[in-house]
Parts: sequence; C-alpha cells; structure tokens
Amino acid sequence: MGRTANQYVKLLILLIFFLCLAPEGAETQVPGDPPAVATNRYVGGFTSPVHITHAGDGSGRLFVVEQPGRIRIVKDGRTLPTSFLDISGRVSCCGERGLLSVTFPPGYAAKGHFYVDYTNPAGDTVVARYRLSADPDVADASTEEILLTIAQPYANHNGGQLAFGPDGYLYIGMGDGGSGGDPLNNGQNTNVLLGKLLKIDVEAGIAPYAIPATNPYRLLAGYRPEIWALGLRNPWRFSFDRLTGDLYIGDVGQNMYEEIDFQPAASTGGENYGWRIMEGFHCYDPPTCNPNGLTLPVAEYDHSLGNCSVTGGGVYRGGFYPNLFGFYLYGDYCSGRIWGLKRNGDTWQNSLLLDTPYTITTFGEDEAGTIYFSDYTNGDIYLMSDALGVMPLPTGTRAFSYPAETLPTVSIDPALAKPIATGLDAFGGPALNLRIALPQLGGSADIYFGVYAPYIDTSQLYLLTADNRLAPLSSGVVRWKEKTTGPMDELPFGTIPISALQSGPYYLYLLVTPAGDLSNYYLWTTSFSVP
Repeated sequence: MGRTANQYVKLLILLIFFLCLAPEGAETQVPGDPPAVATNRYVGGFTSPVHITHAGDGSGRLFVVEQPGRIRIVKDGRTLPTSFLDISGRVSCCGERGLLSVTFPPGYAAKGHFYVDYTNPAGDTVVARYRLSADPDVADASTEEILLTIAQPYANHNGGQLAFGPDGYLYIGMGDGGSGGDPLNNGQNTNVLLGKLLKIDVEAGIAPYAIPATNPYRLLAGYRPEIWALGLRNPWRFSFDRLTGDLYIGDVGQNMYEEIDFQPAASTGGENYGWRIMEGFHCYDPPTCNPNGLTLPVAEYDHSLGNCSVTGGGVYRGGFYPNLFGFYLYGDYCSGRIWGLKRNGDTWQNSLLLDTPYTITTFGEDEAGTIYFSDYTNGDIYLMSDALGVMPLPTGTRAFSYPAETLPTVSIDPALAKPIATGLDAFGGPALNLRIALPQLGGSADIYFGVYAPYIDTSQLYLLTADNRLAPLSSGVVRWKEKTTGPMDELPFGTIPISALQSGPYYLYLLVTPAGDLSNYYLWTTSFSVP
C-alpha cells in the first residue's frame, strides 16, 4: 500500500526528531549532573527494621533485620509469615541496642550457616554463628555459637554492622563505647576493640576465629590483632562496592558533623579515621590538632536543617538504572535526606538527591544490585530508582508502583512550559506494563512511543503500535493512541512484550503532540536495561 506525501513528511520529521535525541550513546543526563532519584515502597509491616541484605545464594530473597530480635524474609515481593530467625529472648532492645545485622558467608548455599551481631541482656556486643534448619527459610535458633563478646561501657554507640569483604573475611563495625565525646578515648586506644573496624577469619575452621595474615597489627605489641582500622566514633553502616571492592563507612558524628569515610580496595589496612581527634574535617579534642597521619573523610555534612545522624549506604551497581550507576547512596536518620556520592578520578561529587519524610535506619542491596532502605517509624522498605527511568524488569509476581504525583518535573519543550508527569508500573513475566499521566493535557493529542536500542541497532528507532508491538520507524509512522478528552490520569498503555529483546540498554521516548501537529510537543525520555 503506497504512502501519501503527508506520511513521508511525518516520517521524516519523526526520524529527525527522535534520532537527534540520541547522540553519543543516547545519554539522557549531562555527565557530572546528579541523578534524579525516586523512592518506591516495596514491602511493609516490619517492626523497627535496621538492616537489609541478601544471602548471595541465587534465591532472590531479601533479609530484613528487626531490632527486637527477629530476621524476616521477603520472597517474590511478599514477607514470609514465619521469621527466619527469632532470638528476641536473647536480645537487649532498643535505643541503639538490639539485633543489629546479619551477614552470609561466601558459598552460603552449600554451608548453611550465617552470622549476626546483637546486644545481649548485659548490654554487651555479641557476634554469633547460626545454622539453618531443614527448611531453607527458617534457621535453627538452638545452634548458636558465640564467637566474640565485647563489653560495652555505655548503652549507645554499639556499631553493629557485619559484612564479608571481597577477601572472604568478616568485618565488624564497633562504636567507641558510647556516652558523648568518647570519654575513654577508645577510638585511639589500640588495646581495645571499641571505636574500630575489625577483621577476623570465621571460615577457617579455627575456634572461635583466626586472625587474617593480612591484618596490619597482627604481630605488633600494644595493638589488638583484630583491628583493621581505627579512629571511628560509631560506624553504624558500612558497605563494600561489589564492583571495585572499595569500602565506604558512614561514621556517625558528635554534635556538628556527619562523615563518609573511604578505604580503597588496594588498602593494606591501618587507616586512622581521626575520632576523637577530629569530627569530620574539624578538630574536636583537642580543639587545635594536627591531621597528619589521619585519613580524612571524603564527604561530610552538618547538623543544620534537622540533620543528626548519618546512615551509611551502598554503591549502586545494578543494571536497571544507568544514571545511578557508580553512585554511593546514603542518608540521614533524622531529616530523611538522601545524598549521592561518586568518585571521579581524584575528586568526589557529592549531591543532595532527595528530601524524604522517612526515618532512615539502613540501606541494603539485593542480589541484582537494587538499593533499598528502611523507614524505622512506619516499618516499610523502599527501593531507590531513577526518577527518569522505568522500574526494574519484573521477576515472579513482584509488583512496583510509580505514582505520577511523586515524580519531579522533567524536561519538556520550553515553548510549551507545561509540566508533564509520568507514571510507570512493571509487573508480571517478560513484559512491561506501562502507565502515563498527563494532568495538564487539554484537547485532543497524538501519542507516540519511540524505543532506541543502540546495543542492537545504532541506526534504527522503533515505534510502539496500537497493539503494543514494536515496529521499525523506517516502515512508517505509527501513532500509539489518540487522546481526545483532556487530561490523562495514569492511563494504561497495556502490556509491551520484551521477551524477544536482546540484553542491553534501551532508551524510551514519549512524544505527545496536538492532534495532527508535530511542531509542538511534550517530550519525556528515559532509559532501561534488559538483563
């Protein structure tokens, strides 16, 4: 069937319009700009959640630690009714005490044991090993092996983070013992374990543990051999970059400054992060100090505007949000603010990304690299996403919502100067279910969707057809839908099959024009990846 001259004109305009949007890899963000992020409620119903992690066993499960003494499992987007572990009778809670973290060793699927950090009824820190029952979703609480007990002089600054490093050793974050201002100077006392990052070998079969040969003070008199780094006030949450092995520590400050400390993967340990000599970049005790020999933070923020306590986060290395890749996401417990920190050579880019109403106690990641955080007050778990990107490709029966009213204003034609809001849902199997909201749209409009896949074809743009199939733009202009009755409020697009798509990045363009007029438009662009 032949094409009219008008069809050829429309085809030429759309080809030029869309393909000009994707120069040099179709980047949707100027390098150096902070990413636009959104928070999406994933699952709720927890009591005082303080830690989120995964087992690394291919199960896709998420483990959520509840401070009173329970660990819950989220499986396929649902919280299992039975606790994975319940040791609430052994735990002193709450304040800064309680069951504070869980970690799983490399090869957990075959080993069937894991480690927890909790505060016992005497107020002391306990690091213990537990084993699974016959049910992989339930641990046997009677199998406790206590590996390490550390006396706590005060009720606060317990640290509490456990994590296996890329070297296979167990790292333990210990606060300075509490009170205020480190009155016992534990941060600088090398004969105690308080105020330190510890590293021990719990997988060598030596009871209760072995000292790794790589520990810097293993043979040095006057130093506890477990010490890997010192000078920490309360390293509540730390994490390893899964790609580089670099270590990030969120160290809670005293009265004025919160800090992020950094240790490169090539480090041989022994860093002194400065407490109580310094708080952040500033002298604390004594008020005039010499920072020589100390490892200063890579970022800090003050206690203005309601900030009070840093919650260390994680580096995003997932495949769903290219704009977030490489950013260390962290937040503040009191203000709910979330920052993004990224290393650029020898410099650091640190940007405030989002103000939230949440009481953020922890960040964590799943096996795919998605970053989550918990709201201590309402017991909900949220996932972090690119506000200009689609939700993760679905697995199983997980459902994600992306309400239009929560999204920021995005780039549009400045001649129109009207905001466009968008919302996306993704659920089901190998498909994307999409929604759109255009709350200020008036009159009739033509709606086009363009998909550019440079990984597959650097010269071809595909358009979404009315039956939600992808058609090459070169075969003709295809309008997805015409809207004739004013504003659209989360109008369903329908299901777009992606099972035939190859792995790689994709860029999605939404073009909304007055009916029959391509000279004026609303434009929205985003990106997603097929793993």
